[in-house]
Amino acid sequence: MTDFKEKIEDMDFNEILTICKDSYAKKMPGIITIPYIGVTEKVKYTFGELTALCPMTGLPDQYTITVTISPQNLLPELKSLKMYYISYRNLPISHEHLLSKIYTDILKTVNPIYLIVELDVAIRGGIKTIIRKDSREDE
Repeated sequence: MTDFKEKIEDMDFNEILTICKDSYAKKMPGIITIPYIGVTEKVKYTFGELTALCPMTGLPDQYTITVTISPQNLLPELKSLKMYYISYRNLPISHEHLLSKIYTDILKTVNPIYLIVELDVAIRGGIKTIIRKDSREDE
């Protein structure tokens, strides 16, 4: 497990890199899917109780995550999506890696026409952070 420090200054670059790689590689529970046969243009899921640990201090970070999809053939089953989110509770991971990991997992599992994931981070150190990934910007 990670040896948390009180300050990032107490960590060297390789120590931080190892924490980032280990957290990003962690296998999370799968998101169950259900068939989609409708004609909906857009579906938006918001979860205001996402937490993960700061990889430096081990203190909890709090997030509101919003996932917007244009479904193709599959939808995430909501209970499994909630359990997937809850599984991050004890994982030391940075905001940016958290968004990237969730984005990649949903993209692989649901394979929507487009996907937008927005992570609204509770204010830490007086800095407001919002991270967003939109698959339409990759085209």
